[in-house]
Amino acid sequence: MVWKHYNEGGSIRMLNPQTYSEPVWRLLSTLQDFFRSTMGANVYLTPPGTQGFAPHYDDIEAFMIQLEGKKHWRLYAPRTDEETLPVHSSENFNQNELGKLILDTVLEAGDMLYFPRGTVHQGNCLPDTHSLHITVSTYQTNTWGDVIEKLLPKALAIARSEDMEYREGLPMGYLDYTGVSKSDLDSPARSAFLNKVEKLMTRLVKYASVDSAADELAARLLHDALPPNTNRSSVLTLPSSSEEHSPSEAARQISECCEGV
Repeated sequence: MVWKHYNEGGSIRMLNPQTYSEPVWRLLSTLQDFFRSTMGANVYLTPPGTQGFAPHYDDIEAFMIQLEGKKHWRLYAPRTDEETLPVHSSENFNQNELGKLILDTVLEAGDMLYFPRGTVHQGNCLPDTHSLHITVSTYQTNTWGDVIEKLLPKALAIARSEDMEYREGLPMGYLDYTGVSKSDLDSPARSAFLNKVEKLMTRLVKYASVDSAADELAARLLHDALPPNTNRSSVLTLPSSSEEHSPSEAARQISECCEGV
């Protein structure tokens, strides 16, 4: 069924090839130690003259390593500030929805292409060759926002416990001058309310345990991390540009994994 789909022009995607390929696992484990962040990977086999996915952006830092054949890639700049370094991946885009073209290139076996989160990318196979590439990803949910997300709840809990001002009751009638429908209201009561919130938010830093938040992220990393690579001399090897017609050992192993899907 898999090869029938491929022969009819469909792409094959293999999730988590590190589960099946020791060289891929060793590569990701080594990079995991370097980036101090979880690593992931997918393998894509695309038949000649086809496009596997519509243009989109992802929520990960991506390293695309071409293993066999060639693939034509076009990268587009984020369309807005809100789409720069996004927290979530996008839906598919139409051609008329794309931003400024920033790179138009063809990857050959042994080439690698890096692009950050939020980079809209579009790949298609050339008419005369298939493409086998592996996408290595990292830095998902590894932002300053993730630290603050761990930091604030604990800081607030400590502040409530140690500072009576956080436990004081809200002023009577505060709903008369707060809320979205009152956001344009200019009144002394509203100004005093907002100043009080700003004061308490500023003081919250005093109760923030950055080390505790970092420990939570470290615990998450330890839970999700791959087993360590103790043999640093054994990592994924890629073919040189002069070997484009001879599949690398890593490509052969990944191809065998794809056959077992």
